[in-house]
Amino acid sequence: DAAPPLVPAPPKADYEPVIAVPEKEPESSDTVPVPDGAPVAVGDVVEFRFLSLGDDWKPALSPRKRATVVGAGADGSLELAPAGGVQPLALKRDELRELRRVTAAAAVSVRAAASDA
Repeated sequence: DAAPPLVPAPPKADYEPVIAVPEKEPESSDTVPVPDGAPVAVGDVVEFRFLSLGDDWKPALSPRKRATVVGAGADGSLELAPAGGVQPLALKRDELRELRRVTAAAAVSVRAAASDA
């Protein structure tokens, strides 16, 4: 008796967790999207969201945040300094969601708020 031919397993789908999204926020009128793979420079002010664990231990999408890029690593990591004297965040770029560049006029106010802290 010949063994039945082997059938390859179907490819696994990438796991994408169900994410709790805060209430719908209006799009910022003073930002433009940063395309995937486009560079982000030190000194740019960006708006972004990121995944975190909620109080119920389920993945949740943060509200939009703004920060100045103070460092960029070769591995795609970004060091972001939020306004208000909050400790800088070190995040890989692929962990950020809805990455947007803040336009020049709005960026001035974010940089000023960060320097006041």
